[in-house]
Amino acid sequence: MNIFVSSIDSVEETTMDFGLTYILRMEWQDPRMLFSYIPGEKTFRNRTILNFDLKVLDKLWIPDVQFEWLEDAINVRKIELPQHTLEGLHIGKCQCARGSFSCVEAKFFLSRQMGYYLIQAYIPTMLIVMLSWISFWISITATPARVSLGITTVLTITSQRSALSKALPMVSYVMSIDIWMSICMAYVFAAVVEYAIANFINKPDIDRIARRAFPLSFMLVSLTYYSYYTFCANELPQLMEQVTHIVGEDGIRKIKEFTNS
Repeated sequence: MNIFVSSIDSVEETTMDFGLTYILRMEWQDPRMLFSYIPGEKTFRNRTILNFDLKVLDKLWIPDVQFEWLEDAINVRKIELPQHTLEGLHIGKCQCARGSFSCVEAKFFLSRQMGYYLIQAYIPTMLIVMLSWISFWISITATPARVSLGITTVLTITSQRSALSKALPMVSYVMSIDIWMSICMAYVFAAVVEYAIANFINKPDIDRIARRAFPLSFMLVSLTYYSYYTFCANELPQLMEQVTHIVGEDGIRKIKEFTNS
């Protein structure tokens, strides 16, 4: 038995599953169907191939399916996914928990691309945080302008976070995007609180301090965030180590040949 994977149709992160379009090919030998050489007929592996009508299919013996991978068990065409990269695959046998049945499994290893989240989440929220800093250059006497700007940025970050949560799986642990959205929410909320303090004590000097303190601290926090999740908490090396442990060095070499083809 072998499988030809034509495409990976969708990767649903909310339900953490994906769909495949594949062709399942099985072969078996029936001694009663072995024919000698017949002139004019097609041959395969020195055997004659006879074409029958579909009505004859009901009269043929079809064995119970016994799963066993062939040498080239899974053939995968060059697949391009919008948000993920196929790093490799592993095939093997598994244990069926519902009875004594033959069972085989195939593991596909995917890594997430950052392009979508960079354009749809990180850059817009960063610009919204920078937009909240405009209030530091507005006079503290212009209460309607500064209050409306602060509330608008807070509501925009809230709606952006709500929209992203619908496209992500509901998990019990904290994801990196949750930390980033919390940082952005903290900065836009701090900009509103800064105006409330400056207006209450009537000291415009607080705005001049905030003009430097907010951008510098946000830059430092952003660099720390990106450095940590790029080098320290990157899951790709762990994924490749897991793939190497499963498929071995020869499997990794085949994976690289597959991805470069």
